[in-house]
Amino acid sequence: MTEQEYISLIVRDFNNELNSIEKKALGSWISENEEHERIYTAFKNDWEKAADYKSNLTVDKSSVWQNIESKIAIEKEIKVVSISHNKKWLRIAAMLVLALTTTFFVKNIFNNGFIIEQTAQNETKSINLPDGSTVVLNENSSLKYKEVFNKRVVSLEGEAFFDVTKDKEHPFTVNVNRTTTQVLGTSFNMDAHQNGKIELALLTGKVKFSNTKNNSIILLPGEKAVYDEHTASFSMRKQNNENSISWKTNKLVFDNTNLSEVVKELNDYYKTEIALTSSDANCSFTGTFENAAISEVLDVISFSLNAEVKLSNNVYSITSIDCN
Repeated sequence: MTEQEYISLIVRDFNNELNSIEKKALGSWISENEEHERIYTAFKNDWEKAADYKSNLTVDKSSVWQNIESKIAIEKEIKVVSISHNKKWLRIAAMLVLALTTTFFVKNIFNNGFIIEQTAQNETKSINLPDGSTVVLNENSSLKYKEVFNKRVVSLEGEAFFDVTKDKEHPFTVNVNRTTTQVLGTSFNMDAHQNGKIELALLTGKVKFSNTKNNSIILLPGEKAVYDEHTASFSMRKQNNENSISWKTNKLVFDNTNLSEVVKELNDYYKTEIALTSSDANCSFTGTFENAAISEVLDVISFSLNAEVKLSNNVYSITSIDCN
């Protein structure tokens, strides 16, 4: 049986609907390890609490199950024997609702006390952590943290923007591969999507960026650090870090920015390819774009620099630039 099917057995067991074979199967599963026993006990506690609910409570069966399935990410529909008595259904619905609204969430019971949030391609997600901090995950990313969040430690894969609640007694820590970022209260963007490189862009506050060899640097607002896992080294530079969260704000700002850097950020944001000759790379550009299409951006660059923009085989080329 799958884990979800055993959960179904637990619910039916509390309702005295299991036959002898099912009872034996459930008993064997519970006794397999401490984690299964913890799961069973947690459900039992919620079931007993549900018994105190008033019998005149109205419950929309279909919406409750739809909410439960979305919360525990079950791709296969859980089959539960229909219950004719409304009071029995009420106890099941109330128990499951309680499981969602208390600290014990069904979707996390198989993660050893950890909560894991994930995003797919072209998806972002805003996460409110137990300490009041906010994390916005970019696409193809995941965030892992303990359900009991007193140590304020998270692990990141991919890219995320952090807005951390201040707590001098409990520093906030982000673990990414072989690096650790520690803050008291600040906002920053961390990107580990690039193979072998981790970028940290600080918007407000102050952070300490370290690796496992205890090498570290301190960042202040407007600074960006890049950690190269291959050389175990840090590099840092000043820049407008507003563009580091363009995936979140849909806004790009360039202030006398080197054209090669402009092209790099446009390629990252629009997931396109813009070619630039080396002789034109040192030109500079100033402009602000918000919710703009790539064609609009390139039209403005072309007009500002008296340049030509051509599209061939899905590659944009910027030529004949006048930097004067």
